[in-house]
Amino acid sequence: MKTTLSGITAVSLPTVTTTVATTASSPTSTASSDSTDDITDSLVDAEPAIFDVADQQVSVTFPPGSVSQAFGVRFSTQAIAGSKSTKLRFESVEVYLNHGVPRTSKVRRHGKLVTTTVYEPNATMKSVNGLMEVSLANIQPGTYTCKVQINYQRKVAFQGVKVTLPYTSTITEPLTVTG
Repeated sequence: MKTTLSGITAVSLPTVTTTVATTASSPTSTASSDSTDDITDSLVDAEPAIFDVADQQVSVTFPPGSVSQAFGVRFSTQAIAGSKSTKLRFESVEVYLNHGVPRTSKVRRHGKLVTTTVYEPNATMKSVNGLMEVSLANIQPGTYTCKVQINYQRKVAFQGVKVTLPYTSTITEPLTVTG
Protein backbone atom coordinates (compact mmCIF):
# COMPACT_ATOMS: atom_id res chain seq x y z
CA MET A 1 0.00 0.00 0.00
CA LYS A 2 1.40 3.41 -0.97
CA THR A 3 0.77 6.58 0.98
CA THR A 4 1.77 10.11 0.13
CA LEU A 5 3.22 12.29 2.87
CA SER A 6 3.53 15.95 1.82
CA GLY A 7 4.46 15.13 -1.75
CA ILE A 8 6.81 12.23 -0.92
CA THR A 9 5.63 8.72 -1.78
CA ALA A 10 6.40 6.13 0.89
CA VAL A 11 5.57 2.43 1.04
CA SER A 12 4.09 1.20 4.35
CA LEU A 13 6.20 -1.51 5.92
CA PRO A 14 4.59 -4.60 7.49
CA THR A 15 4.34 -5.31 11.22
CA VAL A 16 7.23 -7.43 12.49
CA THR A 17 6.20 -10.37 14.67
CA THR A 18 8.41 -12.83 16.55
CA THR A 19 7.06 -15.92 18.29
CA VAL A 20 8.55 -17.96 21.13
CA ALA A 21 6.95 -21.15 22.48
CA THR A 22 7.83 -22.38 25.96
CA THR A 23 7.19 -25.67 27.73
CA ALA A 24 5.28 -26.41 30.92
CA SER A 25 7.07 -25.64 34.18
CA SER A 26 7.38 -27.24 37.62
CA PRO A 27 4.41 -28.27 39.85
CA THR A 28 2.17 -25.80 41.65
CA SER A 29 2.95 -24.44 45.10
CA THR A 30 0.71 -24.21 48.17
CA ALA A 31 -1.97 -21.52 48.28
CA SER A 32 -2.25 -18.64 50.73
CA SER A 33 -5.35 -16.96 52.18
CA ASP A 34 -5.04 -13.65 50.29
CA SER A 35 -5.68 -13.69 46.51
CA THR A 36 -2.65 -11.48 45.73
CA ASP A 37 -0.46 -13.77 47.81
CA ASP A 38 -1.91 -16.77 45.90
CA ILE A 39 -0.85 -15.24 42.61
CA THR A 40 2.63 -14.33 43.84
CA ASP A 41 3.12 -17.72 45.54
CA SER A 42 2.18 -19.61 42.38
CA LEU A 43 5.06 -17.92 40.53
CA VAL A 44 7.75 -18.63 43.15
CA ASP A 45 8.69 -22.09 41.79
CA ALA A 46 8.21 -21.16 38.12
CA GLU A 47 11.18 -20.68 35.80
CA PRO A 48 11.06 -17.47 33.74
CA ALA A 49 11.34 -17.59 29.96
CA ILE A 50 14.19 -15.20 29.08
CA PHE A 51 14.86 -14.18 25.49
CA ASP A 52 16.09 -11.24 23.40
CA VAL A 53 13.90 -9.17 21.08
CA ALA A 54 15.97 -6.71 19.01
CA ASP A 55 17.66 -4.49 21.67
CA GLN A 56 15.45 -5.70 24.58
CA GLN A 57 15.90 -8.58 27.02
CA VAL A 58 12.48 -9.94 28.01
CA SER A 59 11.57 -12.14 30.98
CA VAL A 60 8.11 -13.73 31.28
CA THR A 61 7.04 -16.06 34.10
CA PHE A 62 3.91 -18.18 33.67
CA PRO A 63 2.12 -20.05 36.47
CA PRO A 64 3.29 -23.67 36.57
CA GLY A 65 0.90 -26.51 35.69
CA SER A 66 -2.76 -25.84 36.32
CA VAL A 67 -4.70 -22.98 37.93
CA SER A 68 -8.12 -22.89 39.57
CA GLN A 69 -8.51 -19.19 40.43
CA ALA A 70 -7.09 -15.95 39.06
CA PHE A 71 -3.43 -16.29 38.12
CA GLY A 72 -0.56 -13.94 37.48
CA VAL A 73 1.99 -13.48 34.72
CA ARG A 74 5.19 -11.70 35.73
CA PHE A 75 6.78 -9.60 33.00
CA SER A 76 9.90 -7.46 32.69
CA THR A 77 11.87 -5.95 29.83
CA GLN A 78 15.00 -3.84 29.70
CA ALA A 79 17.30 -2.49 27.01
CA ILE A 80 20.53 -4.36 26.32
CA ALA A 81 23.45 -1.97 26.78
CA GLY A 82 25.54 -1.46 23.65
CA SER A 83 23.15 -3.34 21.36
CA LYS A 84 23.40 -2.54 17.64
CA SER A 85 19.90 -3.96 16.91
CA THR A 86 16.77 -1.97 16.13
CA LYS A 87 15.97 0.43 18.98
CA LEU A 88 12.55 -0.40 20.44
CA ARG A 89 10.28 1.56 22.77
CA PHE A 90 7.97 -0.46 25.06
CA GLU A 91 4.26 0.21 24.54
CA SER A 92 2.22 -2.52 26.32
CA VAL A 93 1.95 -6.20 27.16
CA GLU A 94 -1.30 -8.17 26.76
CA VAL A 95 -2.39 -11.62 27.98
CA TYR A 96 -4.90 -13.68 26.00
CA LEU A 97 -6.53 -16.99 27.00
CA ASN A 98 -7.15 -18.65 23.63
CA HIS A 99 -8.43 -15.72 21.53
CA GLY A 100 -9.27 -13.39 24.44
CA VAL A 101 -12.57 -11.86 25.57
CA PRO A 102 -15.10 -11.72 22.71
CA ARG A 103 -16.95 -8.43 22.19
CA THR A 104 -19.74 -8.37 19.62
CA SER A 105 -21.41 -5.41 17.96
CA LYS A 106 -24.02 -4.97 15.26
CA VAL A 107 -22.78 -3.07 12.20
CA ARG A 108 -24.71 -2.10 9.09
CA ARG A 109 -22.90 -3.07 5.86
CA HIS A 110 -24.44 -2.52 2.45
CA GLY A 111 -27.85 -2.07 4.08
CA LYS A 112 -27.67 -5.33 6.04
CA LEU A 113 -27.14 -5.79 9.77
CA VAL A 114 -23.98 -7.86 10.42
CA THR A 115 -22.61 -9.07 13.77
CA THR A 116 -18.90 -8.30 14.18
CA THR A 117 -16.78 -10.02 16.86
CA VAL A 118 -13.61 -8.39 18.19
CA TYR A 119 -11.37 -10.18 20.71
CA GLU A 120 -9.88 -8.07 23.51
CA PRO A 121 -7.05 -9.17 25.82
CA ASN A 122 -7.86 -10.78 29.19
CA ALA A 123 -5.28 -8.48 30.87
CA THR A 124 -3.22 -5.47 29.75
CA MET A 125 -0.27 -3.70 31.36
CA LYS A 126 1.44 -0.48 30.23
CA SER A 127 4.24 -0.74 32.82
CA VAL A 128 7.67 -2.08 31.82
CA ASN A 129 7.96 -4.40 34.84
CA GLY A 130 5.26 -5.97 36.96
CA LEU A 131 2.73 -8.68 37.72
CA MET A 132 -0.48 -8.93 35.70
CA GLU A 133 -3.48 -10.58 37.32
CA VAL A 134 -5.60 -12.56 34.87
CA SER A 135 -9.17 -13.24 36.00
CA LEU A 136 -10.79 -16.57 35.21
CA ALA A 137 -14.35 -15.21 35.43
CA ASN A 138 -16.65 -16.99 32.93
CA ILE A 139 -13.85 -19.40 31.97
CA GLN A 140 -14.83 -23.10 31.87
CA PRO A 141 -12.42 -25.82 33.12
CA GLY A 142 -10.18 -27.18 30.37
CA THR A 143 -6.93 -26.66 28.51
CA TYR A 144 -6.21 -23.23 27.05
CA THR A 145 -3.38 -21.46 25.27
CA CYS A 146 -2.04 -18.54 27.30
CA LYS A 147 -0.57 -16.02 24.88
CA VAL A 148 1.51 -13.04 26.02
CA GLN A 149 1.84 -10.38 23.34
CA ILE A 150 4.50 -7.70 23.87
CA ASN A 151 4.03 -4.52 21.83
CA TYR A 152 6.90 -2.19 21.01
CA GLN A 153 7.33 0.75 18.66
CA ARG A 154 10.30 1.35 16.37
CA LYS A 155 11.22 4.39 14.33
CA VAL A 156 12.22 3.85 10.72
CA ALA A 157 13.44 6.38 8.15
CA PHE A 158 12.13 5.56 4.69
CA GLN A 159 12.93 7.88 1.76
CA GLY A 160 13.67 10.73 4.14
CA VAL A 161 10.44 10.35 6.14
CA LYS A 162 10.56 9.11 9.76
CA VAL A 163 7.74 6.69 10.47
CA THR A 164 6.82 4.90 13.73
CA LEU A 165 5.92 1.24 13.15
CA PRO A 166 4.63 -1.48 15.48
CA TYR A 167 6.88 -4.35 16.55
CA THR A 168 5.21 -7.35 18.21
CA SER A 169 6.62 -10.37 20.03
CA THR A 170 4.43 -13.30 21.15
CA ILE A 171 5.00 -16.07 23.72
CA THR A 172 2.60 -19.00 24.07
CA GLU A 173 2.19 -21.48 26.93
CA PRO A 174 -0.38 -24.25 27.51
CA LEU A 175 -2.49 -23.69 30.62
CA THR A 176 -4.96 -26.01 32.35
CA VAL A 177 -7.89 -24.46 34.24
CA THR A 178 -9.40 -26.70 36.92
CA GLY A 179 -12.83 -26.29 38.53
